[in-house]
Amino acid sequence: MYDLGFRIKQIRQQRGITQKMLAKRINKSIAAISSYESNRQLPPLEVLTSIATVLNVSLDALVGMQELRDADSLRSIHG
Repeated sequence: MYDLGFRIKQIRQQRGITQKMLAKRINKSIAAISSYESNRQLPPLEVLTSIATVLNVSLDALVGMQELRDADSLRSIHG
């Protein structure tokens, strides 16, 4: 199973962004960011979109669909 919270935290840390910085940039509390990263709360789509924008990744990459999309593209090409 895909761990969305871990992925958010991993990318955030790779970008050198603190929970406080992310919270401020998406207008959420630090507690909300913490709950997303620990999988206690699932961020709504609009929040996920904001997180992806701040972290400079596609929404697909953030939620783990990038590989699936690439595989689907190959399947449609090779039919």
